[in-house]
Amino acid sequence: MSMDEKVKTVLAELRGELEKIYGERLKELILFGSQARGEADPESDLDVAVILEGKLDACQEINRTGELVTDLSLEHDLLVSLIFLEEQLYEENQWPITMNLHREGIAI
Repeated sequence: MSMDEKVKTVLAELRGELEKIYGERLKELILFGSQARGEADPESDLDVAVILEGKLDACQEINRTGELVTDLSLEHDLLVSLIFLEEQLYEENQWPITMNLHREGIAI
């Protein structure tokens, strides 16, 4: 399986599982970093921003999704790294991370 196929497979599985966890709270998934820029090498991780409706506690979301992320990473030999953002903060686009997501991110 090529890297592009592997990335697509992991992203599809990730989206499906996050939809099960968050339902309608899940507003968007955004691929960013070297994979989005087309600069990934075999050691690159898979950076994904998870945009959720309403207030969130990032630590709680990391705990909620930790097993999923670990399983996907091990199954596909590709480190998956998630960040969680509130939809309102993402849309306001006033932070360096949100500016970067708007500039280089790819909605998945």
